[in-house]
Amino acid sequence: MFGLAISAIQQPRARTSSTAQIFQGLTDPADLLYLGQWSSRESYESRDTSHLERLDALCEGSPRRAFCQQLSLYEIVSSQVQVAGCLIIRAPHARVAEVVTFLHGEAALVTRAQPGFVLRAVYQDLDDPGQLFLLAGWRSADEQDAARHKLLPATRERLEELGATIEVFRGRTRAEIEREGRRSR
Repeated sequence: MFGLAISAIQQPRARTSSTAQIFQGLTDPADLLYLGQWSSRESYESRDTSHLERLDALCEGSPRRAFCQQLSLYEIVSSQVQVAGCLIIRAPHARVAEVVTFLHGEAALVTRAQPGFVLRAVYQDLDDPGQLFLLAGWRSADEQDAARHKLLPATRERLEELGATIEVFRGRTRAEIEREGRRSR
């Protein structure tokens, strides 16, 4: 299935997306996380979607899609993300500001201090501001696993205190697609 997904995404077509990354689930290899960056919402909405029908046919149920704004990005550009984790956070609308403050403050500092840290980005769904995505990238699965065991319980506890829930995705980088050229793993 993964090869079919990569094939559908890499079909030649006019693209206004500058980059895209695909992560395959470590726990369930059938889970995929696709992160594309677009110059504007208009570019995203006017894109060629013919490949999406083939991707959707590979899914059990309907895929979840969100158009987000990036709230923060911190990366070590000399390293590549080999393994990523994504927290999908659902915060009560009255507490979104507090959740964002926590993610940009205390949570960011302890994450960036972990061995193997490469990337951390926070995104907010433009259609549902109570939905946030925290993407963290690591040099290796072992380093990610060590950081996850150290950080996730306290992060989950603090988010729950703020009334938020989280869903965790862990995946290995399977493809990075760039506008000027393609690089697949």
